[in-house]
Amino acid sequence: FDFQNVIPGSYILRATLSVGGENLTANAFIDVGSADLDGISLLFQPGAPVSGTLQIDDVALPAAQPQNNPVQPTVNVNLNPVGVGNLPGRIQWDAEHKSFEFHDVAAGKYRINVNSAGAGYFVKSIRLHDHDVLNRDFTVDGPTGPIEIVVSNDSGALQGTVTDTDGNPADSLIILQCGELPVLFGRSQADGKVSMQNVPAGACKAWAFDDGDNVEYADEDWMRRYAGSGVDVTIVTGSAAQVSLVRRVVPK
Repeated sequence: FDFQNVIPGSYILRATLSVGGENLTANAFIDVGSADLDGISLLFQPGAPVSGTLQIDDVALPAAQPQNNPVQPTVNVNLNPVGVGNLPGRIQWDAEHKSFEFHDVAAGKYRINVNSAGAGYFVKSIRLHDHDVLNRDFTVDGPTGPIEIVVSNDSGALQGTVTDTDGNPADSLIILQCGELPVLFGRSQADGKVSMQNVPAGACKAWAFDDGDNVEYADEDWMRRYAGSGVDVTIVTGSAAQVSLVRRVVPK
């Protein structure tokens, strides 16, 4: 094969083949620059299983639930391809909904997406062989797993108000960073009131901004320059922490 006039950038080169009812794929992750790329090889291989486990940490049971018969949250797990890719088949759970497997997953890069419908629950961690893959890509190039997912209800709520620099209630984007967990997003309403649920317990920092599209929250230098140190707030399990924020104007 030969591709002409390829614009520089990162690409996934993929071929598919169906043999005797079995789907085979071949992938190559390439970076195109100013020079030609020659000798790229594609090796067809069958899909591989991706397996994992689910652990639910019931740190704080609601008072209405009997201690010996807690209501477990509904947890949905999806395996999503990064970039161009085939969606894997349906997930298969064991009888106790504690372990799962995706069958016949094509080689490529993926992310695990976990949604919990239980009140107070949040995704605490997702790890693959001691690597943190919560909101991170990982590569499937053969049997992969176990992916260890932990969902916890060690959480509380954040409530409070946001004002502009003149002291008026302000509609704002709220950014909340709790330890090493992924950033949480919320909004204050036109009356300035904030209400965020399922916030992990512990020490957090909160910011309010007028324009969410241009907030470079993952850039530490940008945050130091334009966001400041944030407002410290401690989330206590089963309680609502209070916070008062002043909305910052994001530079254009």
